[in-house]
Amino acid sequence: MKVLIVGWAPPSEPQSGEDKHIYILAKNLKNLGHHVEVFTILPPFMIGKQNEFDLLNAQYDGITYNVFTRKEWFIYQHGYSPMTEVYEEPTTQIWFKFLAMKPDWDFIHFQSIMPLSIIEKTKQLGYKVINTMHSMYLLEPSWHMFSTLKYEQNKFQCIAQDTFTPERFVEEYDIMMGLNLTEAQKKVVAVEMQRRLDYGKYLIEDIIDLNVSNGAYGAYAILDFGVKPDNIINLVLPEQGFVANKRDEKAVKDIIEKTKAKYSKPREKTIFAFLSNWQVTKGHHIILKAVDYLRDLEGKFEVRLYGNPEINQNYKYFMLSLFKDKFIKSHVKPMGIYTHAQLDAICDEIHLHINPHVWAMGATTAYNETAQRGVMQMWTKARHADIYEKFQEELIFGRRLLDEELSNKLRKISRYYISETNLNYERKKFEAFNIKSFEDVDKKLENYILECGNPEDLAKKMRFFIENKDYNIFDDWYYIIGYSMENPPPMPEISDTTKYIEIIYK
Repeated sequence: MKVLIVGWAPPSEPQSGEDKHIYILAKNLKNLGHHVEVFTILPPFMIGKQNEFDLLNAQYDGITYNVFTRKEWFIYQHGYSPMTEVYEEPTTQIWFKFLAMKPDWDFIHFQSIMPLSIIEKTKQLGYKVINTMHSMYLLEPSWHMFSTLKYEQNKFQCIAQDTFTPERFVEEYDIMMGLNLTEAQKKVVAVEMQRRLDYGKYLIEDIIDLNVSNGAYGAYAILDFGVKPDNIINLVLPEQGFVANKRDEKAVKDIIEKTKAKYSKPREKTIFAFLSNWQVTKGHHIILKAVDYLRDLEGKFEVRLYGNPEINQNYKYFMLSLFKDKFIKSHVKPMGIYTHAQLDAICDEIHLHINPHVWAMGATTAYNETAQRGVMQMWTKARHADIYEKFQEELIFGRRLLDEELSNKLRKISRYYISETNLNYERKKFEAFNIKSFEDVDKKLENYILECGNPEDLAKKMRFFIENKDYNIFDDWYYIIGYSMENPPPMPEISDTTKYIEIIYK
């Protein structure tokens, strides 16, 4: 087969979620004997080019990367936003110029960062189109489709706990991000959001041949938006997260020993970190508000912010005003954009990695990467966490906890996400820790589970670890990963998933 994978992917060692996902897909397909190439658009400075629209053919690990240059790369990379149309024409020109140069493909696999109409136009040319739904951006008509504020309780929370409407989202997003939209502007944005929502559903159900979700997001499609599950598959590539070290027994032992040593001694100062290599405004916003609740703990903690907090001018000024505050300035350290190569050093120093905002389950690459390097996590429960936990209990314990129709839908989209290798491992892990339900897990880890977007709750959980400096987090880290020198992780999952990839494309 000749497969073209389209997305954000520099021809170098993968450092973020998307380029790692693309690299793993390409590598596994190539190892199975298929011809695979990558199409990407990068800013000129990243590849030593000065002009826009230059084409660079690069090789990395035996994979051909077709790289075009574009000065507006940052907006392009996040091209699933409502602003996509502003940049659609030049991106469309680049894309169809490339297809004219190299038209012969059995599959074109989009990673959801192209303007959505390009996917439809590509399908109309007769190509088989696969799409990876990254956090359901195909359906979400704005940055994230989450509710951020529940007025009557004055608490932040996930959309899954309440009813979504485009109008309500615009109202809450306006408050959260300080946009100061007029009523007329809010109506215009709400109409555009609904249009994009309808268009995304049309693409998933009627245009795209197969939607391969790189996480649990295929389930969000059917739960949040009512999309039919027939052409959705959840696929988690095991080379992401822990498995980068799972394959090396010595690395596993070293990480466990190093983690045990770090957490077994009292913390003179508790070091928190929030890592993301792209826009993370809501997370920074919530962390800074949480720190404001901890003024009586001066000198006992530090928060390190990795990532770019400048999504808009209002937010930038909000950040600058906070950093004029002496307490905030002395307890919060903006560290800039991190690189993959820095993670080992970062993880040696930090005690807790916070994921406080509306990203479900801490799905960022940095989150998985720090966990595999021995850092305990504080995370927000996923959307529909109650449904997922019941579904997992059905699979692991053989119970019937969900409506049969819903259970069957989740089984259908998860047929390549769930393997017997993984289920058997989970069963043994539950038995080893005497876990009878996910409710037991939640009770065990209650200090690490945050109310979505709630800075007061985050401050409360941070306070627990700051004040209890002798609390041994290693026991919890060991509990949550379940891996040890005596209990190594399962190996066959890697080959299983490689097999799934070929089945999907065939």
